[in-house]
Amino acid sequence: MKKFLLLFCLMSTLSFQAQNFWSEVGPFPLNDHFAPFQMSVLDANTIWVQGLDYSTGVDVPAWCRSLDGGVTWTHGVITLGNPNLTVSCFQALTETTAYATAFPKAEGFTGGIWVTHDAGATWTQQDPTIFSTSYSFANVIHFWDENKGVAIGDPVDGVFEIYTTTDGGTNWVATSAVSIPPAVCYGPASNPCQLSELGLSAKFDVVNNRIWFATTAGRLYMSDNFGVSWTAKQSPIPDFGGGMNGSDLGAFCFTTENKGRLIVTDPSTGVGGNFFKTEDGGATWQAIPVSENIRTFAITDIPGSSEAFYTYGEFLTAPDRGISLSIDNGLTWSNLNATDSNPIEGGLTEFISPTVGYCISRHSPTGPLAEPSTFFKLNDPLQLLSTMEASAATEALFVAPNPTTDFVRVSGKNIRKVTVTDMQGKLLLKEFYAGLNTVALDLSTFRAGLYLIKATNSTGKSSTMKIIKK
Repeated sequence: MKKFLLLFCLMSTLSFQAQNFWSEVGPFPLNDHFAPFQMSVLDANTIWVQGLDYSTGVDVPAWCRSLDGGVTWTHGVITLGNPNLTVSCFQALTETTAYATAFPKAEGFTGGIWVTHDAGATWTQQDPTIFSTSYSFANVIHFWDENKGVAIGDPVDGVFEIYTTTDGGTNWVATSAVSIPPAVCYGPASNPCQLSELGLSAKFDVVNNRIWFATTAGRLYMSDNFGVSWTAKQSPIPDFGGGMNGSDLGAFCFTTENKGRLIVTDPSTGVGGNFFKTEDGGATWQAIPVSENIRTFAITDIPGSSEAFYTYGEFLTAPDRGISLSIDNGLTWSNLNATDSNPIEGGLTEFISPTVGYCISRHSPTGPLAEPSTFFKLNDPLQLLSTMEASAATEALFVAPNPTTDFVRVSGKNIRKVTVTDMQGKLLLKEFYAGLNTVALDLSTFRAGLYLIKATNSTGKSSTMKIIKK
C-alpha cells in the first residue's frame, strides 16, 4: 500500500507537466453517426465495438471492428431480421465470432440471441423458442469461452428468465426457477406487483466463474456456476436504473470474486453515501469517504492492478466532465484532466491489463458538440499502472495436479489461450478463453508421457510448463 501512495504523490507532484493518460489513435468510424454502447477488447490488436448507426437517419444496430489496435476499422449492421428489434448486450469472442442479445422496441415482437461466425457479415438467431414470451426481455449475454455461456432476461411469471449453454449456443438450457430467487414487487400497497424488479441491459460484471447482474430493485444477483444457480443480495442503493428510483442510480465493478466497488451515479437522490466497497462478493457493503476528484458516470477496475479504479463523467459537486484514477482502492483520486495537455471528457472504456486499454471519447468537454468521437489507447505517461503490475505479486503459470491422470488446473493471469503439445511440438489441444485466471483441461484421453502446456494472456505474453500424464 505504501508504495502505491508514494506513486500517487508522484502523480500529484507532476501534475503541472503536460501528460496524456490516453493517446489518440485516430477518428472513430462513422464519427457522430455512431453511438457506441459496448466494447470487446480481445487483445492489444483486436477490438469490437457495438452501438447504433445513425448515418441513414434511422437508428440501426451496428458493429465496428479493428484488427490493428484501432488504426483501421471495418463496420456493418447487426442484421436481426426485424426493424422492431435492437441490441441490448454484445460480446465478441474471436476475430470472427460475436454474440448479441436483442429485445423488441414495440409490443407484439420477441427478441433472443444472435451470433455471427463470419466477422459480422451475417447474423443468425439461436433457438427462437427462448426469450419468446410477451414478457421476455433479454438483457445480458456472456461467454467464458467458446462453449460455455449464459443469457439473462427480465422476469417471466416472477422469475428471471435465464439460460445456459455448454456448446456455444447450439443448445440453450433454462435455469430452473427453484435455483433463482424470485423477483420482488415494489408498487403501491393496493397493487404491489404493478412495479416488478427488472434486469438492466448490459449491467453486469464477471470475475472467473462468478457473474453478477444488477436490477431495478437495487439488488445484485450472483452465480458461481456459470448461471446454473443464483443468490440475490441487496446493495446500498434502491435501484440500479429505471425502476423504483426512476433513474440510473448506480454503477459497480469487481476486481476479485469478493472485492467490489459501487458508485452512486445520481448523487441528488441521497441514499446515505456515494461510494461503497464490499469484501464478500456483494453480501455486505460499507461506505467509503469520497474524494473530491471521483467522477460519477461509470466505474471500472483495471485487470492486473488489484488496487486501481477508473471513473469518468462529472464530479459530485460540479458538472465538469472528465476522467479520474485511483491507485489505492478508491481512497484518493487524481483528476487526470488536470494533468493531460489535451484532456478528454471520458466515454466507453475497457482495460484488459495495466498496459492495454482503449477509450472512445471526445476531447475537452469545452469543445464543440459537433466534435467527432476519437479512439484512444492507454498511454499512462507516469507508468503508474504498469508499475503497479510489476510491483504486484504476479502469479506465474501453475499447473496442478502434476503428474495427472485426467484433469489439470491451469492458473495464471487473464488467460486467453492454452495449447498442449507433445515433446516433438505436435499440437494436440487448443482452447480460447475470455481472460480467466484459472481454466481446466481434460487430458484423460492423452497417452502416458510428457507434454508442454502453454498459456497466453491478454497482452500476448505466454508461459510454458511441462506436465506428466500417467
